[in-house]
Amino acid sequence: SYEWSHNGAVIATGSSLQLSSLVYGDTITCTATAMDSDGEQAVASADSQIGNSLPSAGSVALSPASPTAHDDLSCSASSVFDADGHPVSLSYAWFIDGVQQAETSSTLAAAYSVGSVVRCEVTPNDGIDSGAVVFASTTVVNSLPTVSSASLSPSAVYTNDNITATASASDADGQSVTLRYDWYVDGAMI
Repeated sequence: SYEWSHNGAVIATGSSLQLSSLVYGDTITCTATAMDSDGEQAVASADSQIGNSLPSAGSVALSPASPTAHDDLSCSASSVFDADGHPVSLSYAWFIDGVQQAETSSTLAAAYSVGSVVRCEVTPNDGIDSGAVVFASTTVVNSLPTVSSASLSPSAVYTNDNITATASASDADGQSVTLRYDWYVDGAMI
């Protein structure tokens, strides 16, 4: 015969037990009693301690998804779960072009250049064990150049006058900017 105990209290008999409502650290004991036809018996028991279920995080997202070199990146994990009901904390590791950064929060301040690959790794921990690392990566995109001013000289023009265009432009990524001038008369390019 078999007798099952949960933390010392008998909870079932039979050769198998369906585990439910147990938590990390609980002890399950199975005591087996064998009796022969002469009434002689032997008793043996075995204990098993309920282990910790690893916490998990389903996926990681970076925001913005297509950052420029001047955007701070935010890393968030979804579907964070622990089967044992333990509270789950998340730790963050950031990498730029494969080099780990000092930042360990969910936000990485802009410190990269166009074309860099930025990766955020998230590790869930339930206070007992760490679960599998999940990650997301993105490539830093180019910022569009901006034209801050444009003017024509002279301001009043007449037939056969020469007109000069002057423009100021910049690029947030520090790249050189080449200006192209298109001329229009009454909405038609000339």
